[in-house]
Order: sequence, then C-alpha cells, then structure tokens
Amino acid sequence: MSVATRARAYSSEVDIRQRILAWSQNEPPWRQDLLRRVAASEATDADCSEVLELLLKEKGLTDVAPAPAPLRLGDLADESARSAEVIVEIGRCANVNSIASEDPLTFEPGGITLVYGHNAAGKSSYARALKSIARAAHREPVLPNLFAPSPTKEPQAVVEVEVDGVRSPHIVSFANPQLVLPSTTVFDGRCASAYLGSRRKVEFTPIPLLLFGRAASAQQRQSVRILRISLFLVRRISFVSCRRRGVLTSSRTEEIAWQKRVSCDHDFARKSPAHS
Repeated sequence: MSVATRARAYSSEVDIRQRILAWSQNEPPWRQDLLRRVAASEATDADCSEVLELLLKEKGLTDVAPAPAPLRLGDLADESARSAEVIVEIGRCANVNSIASEDPLTFEPGGITLVYGHNAAGKSSYARALKSIARAAHREPVLPNLFAPSPTKEPQAVVEVEVDGVRSPHIVSFANPQLVLPSTTVFDGRCASAYLGSRRKVEFTPIPLLLFGRAASAQQRQSVRILRISLFLVRRISFVSCRRRGVLTSSRTEEIAWQKRVSCDHDFARKSPAHS
C-alpha cells in the first residue's frame, strides 16, 4: 500500500468516527448512552435495563436512573495502525477460565504461532483474553475458574507488548479489561458472523459501523420491555378503576397471575407515578 493510499484510508477512518460522533450528539441522552455501551460489543441485559431507566426518566415516568454518559471518540474503534504493535506474550494468568499455568504463552513476532492442546487446556481462554484487549467484532467475558481455590477473585494476566521496538508489560484485569492492542484486530469463528452473509459472501463492515446494528438490536429489546410495561399499567389502572366503582371484573388471583407474567419488568413499572 502506498503512502498516499494509507493517508486516504486513515483520513476516511477518522472521518467515519467523527461523523458518527457528530450525529450522536444530536440524539437524546438515553440514546447517546446506549451508543456508548454498544460501541465495542452487544448490549447486555444490565445495559438495556439501565438505558430503559434513562428513557423513562426523560419521559418523566421515574425518578431513579443512572447518570447518562455520552459516546466519545475514544469509544469508537480506530482501525488505522499508527505504530507497529506486536504482542510478545500473555503470562502470569490468575483465575483466567481454565488456564492453570502461570507460564507465559509467547508469540512469534515475525511468523505464525500455533497453539494446540487437549480439550479444556485453555486454548479458547487465550482467544477470549486476546479479544478483550484488542479490537474484535465479537467479545466474550473472561470468567474466573470455578475450580480455583478462590473462584471469586477477578481474573487477570500480564500482557507484554512491543511498540516501536520498546517492550512494556500491562497488568490486565479482565473484569474491566483495557484496550492494550488498539491497532490489532482479532478474528475467530464467532467473529465470522459479523462478516459473512447468508450466501457466504464476504462482507466487510468497518468496525465503527457495527455500532448501528448493535444499537438497533438493543432498541428492539427495549421496545418489547416497554410494551410489557404498558400492558401492565393499562391492566393495573383498569383493575383499580373497576374496584373503585364497585365492579370487580377481575379476581385477585387473576391479578397476581398477570403480575407474574410481567415480573421481569415489574421494577420499572413500580417506579412509575402511574403505578402509584
């Protein structure tokens, strides 16, 4: 790739990230917070719950919600490598999945490193660890070893990286991993779904643009929750109205059964003034 081509590619990458950021700043605070959460990976159930609380608070339906945090430029993947990054080793693994040895896994800087072993030896654990410290279209949590003496201890490891000929160790806590390899992209079988279509045609999507699909998926899940809350409140108001008029069209047993059907969203409904 020529210098001019690299410069155009870098300019285009920066432009994509800046345009996404500029667009997000005109969105309501709850959506800005959602975009920040899905910038690197899919939204978790906890993410959806907190974003829904933000939405309900903006609409005046609850007083309890976390402070919104908007999307920042640093949250968006920067795929333009500005300096040579080489991972040297991952070692001193403590409570990292099924990795039992603290001996480092070293990487060949100028060639291919082949990692092999028996089932449950820790090969997939190293892949999860790599995806959590580099760019990846799909991430998985690095969980503690349930069979370790202290299974509740946070998993961590020491990652040694060489940048511009200088080596430096990084202590990584996988409960809140840091981006040690910002210019490195990890690809495995689970990442393939982000690039392969139904007809097995390779489709390249710049990693920053994956944010939109994740946000749409999260908002679809939000709409289901909102529908459940709405149905619960309508049912509740109808029941109270009939009881005040002395006409009970629903028994207490039926009301309890209805509450169980929407129990997963009952906390949100309970925070609403309409439920008081």
